[in-house]
Amino acid sequence: MSVEKLYESENFLVVNKPFDMYINSDDENEKNTVTCHIASPDSHMSSSAYPLHFVQRLDYSTSGVLCIAKTKGAAARAGRLFEKRETRKYYLAVVRGHVNCEVADIEFDVGVDPLTAHSSHKMMAKVSSASECTESRRAHTRMLVLETGLYDGDPVTVVLLKPITGRRHQLRVHCSAIGHTILGDYTYSNRLDNSPHRMFLHATR
Repeated sequence: MSVEKLYESENFLVVNKPFDMYINSDDENEKNTVTCHIASPDSHMSSSAYPLHFVQRLDYSTSGVLCIAKTKGAAARAGRLFEKRETRKYYLAVVRGHVNCEVADIEFDVGVDPLTAHSSHKMMAKVSSASECTESRRAHTRMLVLETGLYDGDPVTVVLLKPITGRRHQLRVHCSAIGHTILGDYTYSNRLDNSPHRMFLHATR
């Protein structure tokens, strides 16, 4: 899989990140990264000659639009927009089950699962006062139902997700918390959903 260029200007590069690819890595032997693909002579991207400043992050399993700044100044300006929530991000997802509403606001706090605090740093939603997650912070996701159907005979729903806040794994945690885990999300399905070839979460904008 290759990294597709969607837009390029003097200050920014916007690419389509494939699923199951890291953004970057401290391991010099890891070549399956956006950074390595852009630096490749075959990429034909002028930004391969400049240091890359990732304005946003996408999980390894998530595909879609990724904004990269070519300079520290551009990165700082874009970062301020994200920090002030003056940007709009949208994701398409396929979730397990049929969601029985048209629009939903999911507002569970998101924190660290204490059982994984020293390993994978899996997150969890604080669905009640008895929830044991640590370092929880306010989190808000808006969900719009687009279509219902079947995947391999099982009910699924196509949804548009808008993260109002930006917590780690927020969309995946929130979908799981309402009983509609994202299709192919091995981590937040308690390692049960391992048959699809990918996790069905894509950053569209």
